[in-house]
Amino acid sequence: KKKNKGGGGGGAGGGDVVPELCDLRVGVVKECKKMDDSDALLISKIDVGEEQPRQIVSGLAKFVDVADMVDRKVIVFCNLKPAKLRGHESLGMVMCASGDDVEPLMPPANAAAGARIMFRTAEQVAADAGDAVEGEAGDVPGRVNDKKLKKLLPDMAVGEDHVARWQQRQWVARCDDGKLGAVTTKKLASTKIA
Repeated sequence: KKKNKGGGGGGAGGGDVVPELCDLRVGVVKECKKMDDSDALLISKIDVGEEQPRQIVSGLAKFVDVADMVDRKVIVFCNLKPAKLRGHESLGMVMCASGDDVEPLMPPANAAAGARIMFRTAEQVAADAGDAVEGEAGDVPGRVNDKKLKKLLPDMAVGEDHVARWQQRQWVARCDDGKLGAVTTKKLASTKIA
């Protein structure tokens, strides 16, 4: 029998599986419609700061009205492997708080489409001087495969204060005024992110 060598614990704390592997960006939903052959799936065109909006298929149709999705700011996981859902290509995933209900995560109101999500402690956010720092610009991380995603997701949650976190680090984006703003929810708290 082969012995399992190291690491394989449940959380994302070990090895190279850290949230900085995730290309999470602020997106603005430009178009949204219900998939014809599904009660659960939406097809959206989302501006994530690239030349063309990305097509994203999400399982949000039972939780969010199509009209409420158009022009809504969301967080998009951009470097997942493209997937086909009922024959429609999906080039990312809308990140949501998920428990008894499902709610798309909300970027700061004044963060632009394409702004990168970073992971900062409360102290780092408080001390931020408005200057670009590591993780805001530069190389886009490579693809995150299913194995790494399964290790990252258990450490992603929304706190009782409605702020999205990876472990104890807040999800934040640089806003138009140069300050960091938190990724939040409106109604769901103390729940997981999926």
